[in-house]
Amino acid sequence: MIKTVETKEEVKTLFNFFEDVFKLDAKEYNEKYFDMSDRYNEMLDQFDKDKDLIMYIEENNNIVAGICGK
Repeated sequence: MIKTVETKEEVKTLFNFFEDVFKLDAKEYNEKYFDMSDRYNEMLDQFDKDKDLIMYIEENNNIVAGICGK
């Protein structure tokens, strides 16, 4: 099911999903992982401007994909 974030807590949950995916990807491909704290602040700014552009797909109460547009 595709959902749009409704709260800042959901933004944090989606950010944590992104961070985990990027860490695992970097480890799998033996690449450097870059800190994403700035990205979290960008997501919060986007939430304040237009939260309809922050979406995720959930299956069995787990996020499986997400997108944050501008």
